[in-house]
Amino acid sequence: MLKNIVLVPLLIIGSSASGNDKALSLPLTLRCAPCHGPDLNGVGGVFPSLMTSQLVKSGNLDGVIKFITHGSPADSQSLVKMPAKGGHLDLGDEEIREIAKQVIELARNYVEKKAPPTASRDGYFKERFGPVVSTAIETAPVVSWPPAENAPERAKRLYQREKKLLAMLQEVGGKEYEGIGLDDLSKLKSKDLSSPSDQIKGTSTNSPKNENPSLAIDDQPATKYLNFDGAGSGLELKINDSVVNGISITSANDAPERDPKSFVLSGSNDGSSFVEIASGSIPVSRGRGKLKTMRFPNGKSFTNYRIVFPELVGEGNIPMQIAEFELLPKLEGSPIDDLIKEATKLLGQIDE
Repeated sequence: MLKNIVLVPLLIIGSSASGNDKALSLPLTLRCAPCHGPDLNGVGGVFPSLMTSQLVKSGNLDGVIKFITHGSPADSQSLVKMPAKGGHLDLGDEEIREIAKQVIELARNYVEKKAPPTASRDGYFKERFGPVVSTAIETAPVVSWPPAENAPERAKRLYQREKKLLAMLQEVGGKEYEGIGLDDLSKLKSKDLSSPSDQIKGTSTNSPKNENPSLAIDDQPATKYLNFDGAGSGLELKINDSVVNGISITSANDAPERDPKSFVLSGSNDGSSFVEIASGSIPVSRGRGKLKTMRFPNGKSFTNYRIVFPELVGEGNIPMQIAEFELLPKLEGSPIDDLIKEATKLLGQIDE
């Protein structure tokens, strides 16, 4: 029996030119489309990647089942890598087997769509019905780090700034800070005011059991909180009376289009009347598991905090997801703290 049924329109996959249009089966419609998007035959994304993969084309049923349950092989060269088990923990064995069979069947007549050559990738996806899917974001070129000789000049300048910043850290902090990289520096003294035992709830209850709000503060970046209400959803949590001067968000393991793009943080001391503390944009990153820190002035202390994400990276009716959320105190203002701020800023520019 299907669990956690989500009603979505009946979807079509295939090529009208070839006459092979085919209605998607109920399991794919109910279990796959809500997360992977209504246009499963679009340009890029998990499904089109599967349709053209040698594994699926070979008809290896056990191999496709293993991919769904265990994720991409360690040596996978795919630009979109399915994490181990991913969001499939609530699928039953029979469901997984049936979905794998249907994916193999669809691949036999699959005709890959191509973006119009006259349209930009971004423009094309904005005009599509449905969400921007992972491959659309992940296929943008990623500059290796440190940048190679033929890397863009901007990357080389950022690398020189990184080297200078880490040299200053050695000069100011001495041996205690030897071997610390930019990412490590950005996390120093970023004490999390929340803890896994704090009271927490979503702004709505539209989340899978295995991707519930508590997983956003469990200190485990491999887990995640997902809310099917998408843009405008978020969290409420209760902590010890504290002044918050920053937040950090760690992106989840897949689907960059579900990442929050902006935030509004509010505080309350009674759990019902909230006042806005800060709002702003969240740097967009192609990488998964990336920590982003946003700091802001604030002198008021609260016990209840609400974080809402008005915008997501992708367009359309897509879920929102994050791996970790942290409430941060004010930095102390020492030379090291100044370097931490600069490291956080520089990391965001490198990831752009």
